[in-house]
Amino acid sequence: SIYGCTQAEPEFTAPRGTRLTQSNDGKRLYIHLVEYPFAFLEMENLADKIEYAQFLHDNSEILYSKNTVEHFGEGLPTVQNMVAFKLPHIKPDIINPVIEVILK
Repeated sequence: SIYGCTQAEPEFTAPRGTRLTQSNDGKRLYIHLVEYPFAFLEMENLADKIEYAQFLHDNSEILYSKNTVEHFGEGLPTVQNMVAFKLPHIKPDIINPVIEVILK
């Protein structure tokens, strides 16, 4: 997520508590979770660009929903081009978990 990478393209905005890197070929986006969020991580400008998402440390798949947030709030607005990654409630036992997003 660092070697062979550069800063992410400007179209990707890092959510609070995260840092972004991107592979030199532009096919993978890495979301470094500096502050681990509870259950969900929302990110704009990704809805139609994801082929697959996984944790980098163990390759476990990370599920996500597009354009809507499916969690405890009711009546939440639909946000165009937004993704909500569904994360484990307990932070993985590593310093900074990284989500690897394989882009289309």
